[in-house]
Amino acid sequence: MKRNGKYLCLLLFVFAVGGCGGPSYEMTTVDGICKCDGEPMSTGIIVLTPVPEPGSKNTEPGKPAAAEIQPDGRFTLSTYGDKDGAVVGKHQVHLRPGDDDDEEGGKKKPVCTKAPEDLIVEVKPGKNNLNIELSSKD
Repeated sequence: MKRNGKYLCLLLFVFAVGGCGGPSYEMTTVDGICKCDGEPMSTGIIVLTPVPEPGSKNTEPGKPAAAEIQPDGRFTLSTYGDKDGAVVGKHQVHLRPGDDDDEEGGKKKPVCTKAPEDLIVEVKPGKNNLNIELSSKD
């Protein structure tokens, strides 16, 4: 329960940063899986922050979306409400690692602590299923 409280606080912070009210940008549903060294991550928070298009005068391309990574590595993004998705467009990927103390075959599972700064994904109109591949070596 303590761990879930940390995630809830982080999600609330992400939602508060973008302000209140409904979406003013095109939104679409986004789910996916987050992997570390090819294995599904079992904890953490994934955040997708919209980035402006090169040459665009729009410096605020939308509100970030976030999701708690489930034990099987899967996530469903939320921006304004529960699992409502993300703003259509390009996003920088951010990771807030969780407490991954599970063991597999006597070895500690790989732990990815951050996403590379240049990791950009595109959210397209319609349902999106993202495969986020991270490395513990980054």
